[in-house]
Amino acid sequence: MTQSYTPPGKTRVYEVPEYTLADGPVNFEEYSDALDDLLDTKCDVAPSQSVKTADATFALTDATGGKSVVANKATAIVFTIPPQASVAFGSAAELHWFNKNDGVLTIAPGAGVTFIGTALTFAKGTGGKAVRTASDEWVVLPFLGGASAAALSGTTGSPATSSITGYALTKWTGNGSFTVSVAGLATFLVQAGAGGGSSSRSGGAGGQIWVTVWLEPGTYTVVVGAGGAAATGGGCSQVGLIGLTAIGGGALTPGATGFWGSAAGTFTNNVPGQGYPSDGANYGAGGAGGPGVGDTGGPGVVWLDGNTYGVGGSKATGGAGAANTGNGGEGNTNDAGGSGVVILAQAA
Repeated sequence: MTQSYTPPGKTRVYEVPEYTLADGPVNFEEYSDALDDLLDTKCDVAPSQSVKTADATFALTDATGGKSVVANKATAIVFTIPPQASVAFGSAAELHWFNKNDGVLTIAPGAGVTFIGTALTFAKGTGGKAVRTASDEWVVLPFLGGASAAALSGTTGSPATSSITGYALTKWTGNGSFTVSVAGLATFLVQAGAGGGSSSRSGGAGGQIWVTVWLEPGTYTVVVGAGGAAATGGGCSQVGLIGLTAIGGGALTPGATGFWGSAAGTFTNNVPGQGYPSDGANYGAGGAGGPGVGDTGGPGVVWLDGNTYGVGGSKATGGAGAANTGNGGEGNTNDAGGSGVVILAQAA
């Protein structure tokens, strides 16, 4: 004899052995093992794929059986998650997708649909999933095992481009901007302009930020700080939208906030995390990599491109800070500080 059994979450009914008292003593362990074997062989659902070569809207069938919706288009393509009024997704439904072609895949919300999460654009070889958490609310979860680099679709300000082992570099020596077309990671050097030296102290190195961040699609402004003239502090460098602001280097008098990225000689009012102080008594100004000691400025930092940025000014040596280094101006000779720079590195 058999009885009907419907596995949880399934619609198919299976016939399994039915034991009655007339069958004699029941070995429940053997029965349980037999049932497990039956379900293992008949209830597993093989993953499937639905390949799209044009914009598409997710269907109810896309949320079943571990199915993946695949973007296969050489140019931009959009997948839309529709409102519940259009498609009756189940509670905790999941939608999976990945991109196998060169066109950027965008996951878009339908009318009235809210996304929780940020990465909504996917380059070739990336993907993600969305989990329904309320009627028209979905949590978007990119697959970030080895997160990809952000992709740029344009720049302004005529930045120089180059490559080093493992990275593509975009370097701004003046103000500009960049546009991200595909979300991802980017590493920045944001180097502020340095302070100028004076007859009584050397100029502090420009404040420095070296950080890796996640960039969403959009346009980001770039500001490159100027180097300070004699006895004048350096200008701030900045990447807009993501709050990266490096503070200009110190000079004869503190800035409006009373602090500089790195302190000028005889000052200790640096910004922690962006630069260092002097020893408080001598000409050596703070650098991005260490404090000034005696009449010698603090060291800079060797960045990914192999160059050194943010050296503190020293007494009677070094001259003016070189352009786009953030190096402090020499003390006792009124030399100007070096201007700043912003460099974006994308993992190659």
